[in-house]
Amino acid sequence: MGGDQEGFKMGLEILLKNHLTALKSVFIVLILMSCAIAYVGSKSGYDLDIFVFFGIFTVLNVGPAIVLHLEYYSCNKKKKYWISKNSIVEFQGEFERSFKVEEIDRIVFYMPPSVLKGSEIKFLAIEEYYFAKVIFKNNESIILTCLLSNKLESVLSQLENIKIVRKKALFASVSFWA
Repeated sequence: MGGDQEGFKMGLEILLKNHLTALKSVFIVLILMSCAIAYVGSKSGYDLDIFVFFGIFTVLNVGPAIVLHLEYYSCNKKKKYWISKNSIVEFQGEFERSFKVEEIDRIVFYMPPSVLKGSEIKFLAIEEYYFAKVIFKNNESIILTCLLSNKLESVLSQLENIKIVRKKALFASVSFWA
């Protein structure tokens, strides 16, 4: 996805890089918890309570992120998108749908507070996940998740004359918000 005859044009699809970017906080939590278990365990003689405490914390932090990751993957798997200043084109296998900006009513982003603020510091693994709901004037919609691009907001902001709404959602589940 590359060429460009009408100015800005961007291809979106799920790539390994996007998976790893979204899972960054999961990896950090797992590394930090492993180090904490090793350090605290070595000081306390590897008491079972230490493993239980850190294990529960890790599952409560990483579990919801894995759920969001799988949900986002199922929303956008086998789909590709072209975004230009005046259209969105969705590809799914041999099927292609094109939407002109005139057909778009608004784009609603569901984002954790840290993403809304533009912060790089995230305390929970779920704070890496956000999505956009593109709502058309005929009440149809499509969901674009951060697995398509970690710069999804800036890509969709290139669409001309479209109302963009940003909503706070700590757990940005497509099933819950869309």
